[in-house]
Amino acid sequence: MPNACPLTLKAGESAVGWDLGNGASKVSLAYINCQNEVILVRVPFAGSPDGPHYSYTPHDFVAYVALEGREIIVGKQSLDRDLNIPLKTMLIYIAGITRKRILEAMPGGRQLLGAVERGSITVAAMEKAVSQHFCLLQRYVLEQARASKVSIKSIIVTYPNYLASPSQSGDLDRYLEKYFELLCPLWEKGIQFETVSEGQAAATYICERYEDPFSSSCRKKRHETLFKDLDLDLGLNLLVVDVGASTLNLQAMNVYFTVEGEIIDSTSNVPHGAITGVQGGSDMTNDRIRRWIQDHYLRPLIRAGQVKEGELAALLQDFEEKKRRLNYLQCTESLNLRGNDPYMTIPIPPEQIQKAFAVTFEDGLKLLKRELSRMVRLKRDFSVLFAGGSYCNPGLYRTVKGIMEETKQDAVPENVQINYAFLRDEVYWSSAVSAGAALAMMRLPQESDLLKEAAIGIHMLWKKKGSKKIWEGEDEAHVLFSQGCQQHFHADIDIPGKADQRIQFYLVCHPQYTCPRSTSISDDPNASQTDTIRIGAPKTVLGGPLTTYDLGWSMKPTGLRSGRVRFNMKAVVSPSRSPVFVLTRSTLDRCNQIVPSPVDKRWFIRLKSDPPTKLLQVGDVDEMPLLCSHCENEISFTVRLCKTCKDFAYCHQCFYAGIPIPPEHENHDWSLVSLNR
Repeated sequence: MPNACPLTLKAGESAVGWDLGNGASKVSLAYINCQNEVILVRVPFAGSPDGPHYSYTPHDFVAYVALEGREIIVGKQSLDRDLNIPLKTMLIYIAGITRKRILEAMPGGRQLLGAVERGSITVAAMEKAVSQHFCLLQRYVLEQARASKVSIKSIIVTYPNYLASPSQSGDLDRYLEKYFELLCPLWEKGIQFETVSEGQAAATYICERYEDPFSSSCRKKRHETLFKDLDLDLGLNLLVVDVGASTLNLQAMNVYFTVEGEIIDSTSNVPHGAITGVQGGSDMTNDRIRRWIQDHYLRPLIRAGQVKEGELAALLQDFEEKKRRLNYLQCTESLNLRGNDPYMTIPIPPEQIQKAFAVTFEDGLKLLKRELSRMVRLKRDFSVLFAGGSYCNPGLYRTVKGIMEETKQDAVPENVQINYAFLRDEVYWSSAVSAGAALAMMRLPQESDLLKEAAIGIHMLWKKKGSKKIWEGEDEAHVLFSQGCQQHFHADIDIPGKADQRIQFYLVCHPQYTCPRSTSISDDPNASQTDTIRIGAPKTVLGGPLTTYDLGWSMKPTGLRSGRVRFNMKAVVSPSRSPVFVLTRSTLDRCNQIVPSPVDKRWFIRLKSDPPTKLLQVGDVDEMPLLCSHCENEISFTVRLCKTCKDFAYCHQCFYAGIPIPPEHENHDWSLVSLNR
């Protein structure tokens, strides 16, 4: 059993969890008090109930925008307008994620696409609305920090799990780049920004230790239900299933306990390439009902001028209230909705209600079944926590409960015991993601400790030509570095034709790597060997080898022709201090000899402790050519790198020898980069 991680922040320092939700944003503050205790505070809205941003709960900030002509209304007032769109949907769009398949599966996505097509809203207007909302959140965060007498050390931003799916290549980077472009200028320099998925944050909220008088009794009761009668000596697998307004997020955790049964530590347990989230949440049923009402009732009435502004919004608010008590599985009668007009009643047929719920949760339930099956195959006891307001719906609650009872029966032959519990109406769960994000920064292991038993490898994924399926990969990755072994490693990989369209490389890490026994240590310091680490969950997780996981950095082989390349990795700064590594990619001939090539690359990669998972993750990355663009020798000591092109560089000798710069690079800025880090 691991020891508890040390506190990362000092007394008087705080971390902010920043969660842009689909209907409301939540922010939380976690800090260390004078007694070295972790204190959690949910940032409250302190405005007037009549104010434009007031929400129905004290810790929710309305995150909707309404369109009236070309006027944009941000906040609570937008909820009474017929055309209102979540700010999160707008952020997805202005981040450049404009595919209909993604946007139309988000609340307000179709309305946003229609407004853009009509010219009713511009990207600049959307950016202004998001920034205005961020300024409001910042105002109350600073007020809470002053009231708590703490300084803000870091801000942890959340993102939906599905954006990190292998099938959404590049979407997460685009989303976070735009997010930070709008958020970072609001804050003073020196604040550290981190990211965490919504699923990871929700799981951290469950697993971390902190002082919170408002939810301590709920936590005690929850833990008794989840962990009762299970073997906790070697730890436990915990699966947190959070259904929000627009997504279902899964997070598997390894949880460790004290002899008294209290949680002492936890780490993420998600295999490389795993899908941990899909689109589909309670607000998506509202969107489907909205479209049905418009198509079958309101459109002709609106054209005739018989429906006032706000009628559709009132009908949907009535549906929102009634759906929490609606068992859509047994719905046999129409659901009558009432709006502002006392003479208008809209009957929703039972088949439309069943279809709206079934389509919304279909992908999420499939993902849940796959993950439950995976955890049963591990042949270890585990617990499942279902959290979120969507489970208040009797139909979804009974469906998920039926899945769990079937899973428990399937686990009997494997001698696996399963506990599960529902958090359906806990008042503070709406702020769990922001709270978990803030708590993630409280206790972090040292990078040097994580590197002691770990191995870093490179894993190739591919996609068949013309295939729309997600990326596939081999069952093993090639080892590139292991601090515990005295050998050097390399990986020789064959590159197929048109590689930049069909393959990607990922850095992965195995937390508990065992060095090869059969290989003797060579006297040649440049000699290296090959080895592999398994991809995917092994038969045992707790008390045995942990799952190989993604380090959070991928590389496309742009410009590579078919043939063979060699990857090497070495530490350029002692891992006991700041773990920086240099990764090189060289071209090989048919005899496996290195031959210089303009496409050879070098990357400087800094590893860090990831707040939510407490595992290693790639931080900063600097990319540059391996060879001088003029003399074609390997660059050493310092490199003059073209800031614009990134694939054009001069070695120190050629640059100061006055070698002419090609015309296409003459007006570009250059940077001097030292290779001795």
